[in-house]
Amino acid sequence: MAHVSCYLGHDMWNGDGKPVLWTFRLEFFKEFMRNHPDCVLGQEEEYWQIFDCYEVDPAEELDCWYCDECKSLAVFAKNDSIRYDYLRMENIPDIDLSEVRGWVEYVAYRNKVFIDFMDYSEGLSPLEALEKFPTQFHCYLSPDKKMFYVFDDNGRVRFGYYLVRKIVWAKDKMELRVRPGKYAFTKDGRRFYITAVLEAGKSYLGVNPDEKNAVAEKINHSDINSIADEICKGVIVE
Repeated sequence: MAHVSCYLGHDMWNGDGKPVLWTFRLEFFKEFMRNHPDCVLGQEEEYWQIFDCYEVDPAEELDCWYCDECKSLAVFAKNDSIRYDYLRMENIPDIDLSEVRGWVEYVAYRNKVFIDFMDYSEGLSPLEALEKFPTQFHCYLSPDKKMFYVFDDNGRVRFGYYLVRKIVWAKDKMELRVRPGKYAFTKDGRRFYITAVLEAGKSYLGVNPDEKNAVAEKINHSDINSIADEICKGVIVE
């Protein structure tokens, strides 16, 4: 489990069934099936982890976070160390599928739907499962990644999103901004309420609220996995 802030500052996290999104680029799976025409999914199948795309191609692994508060999206392209922030359009243009022909097509599922999809996919090819599974959303991303629309199975536009920020991580800088008054989550599964910064980017004092009569203890920056208002400290390029 981890925490991150959306573009507008709301806390998002991927635990307890929260609605992170599973996204799959259809052209990737079409190419996969051209190279593996006999692939059928099952518990003993060699490619049973195909939908965890990182196992096959790290460039296809997108970490998509949905904000319950403002319905914005934070999309992390981990292979490229880029974060894209999208806000939902208040007014959706009257468009149809013909107007997004040539855009990149994705299929997206919420967490709970993805569990049902995994059961449905057994005995099918990965592409067949993606194309036949009901209640799916088709997302069409513009070539410049600045806009996308979400259509339902009936070809009706449901949502629209536009890019408001693109961040490229600065790998030589702190990616976690740890401050007093925030929660830090360590790699061993604990959480701490930060009370003081001993040395910025190196060590802090924190109290574990899950321990009775807990006292402040030193926490090393390298032991922290995420924080409640995690900020990718990089260069905003758009």
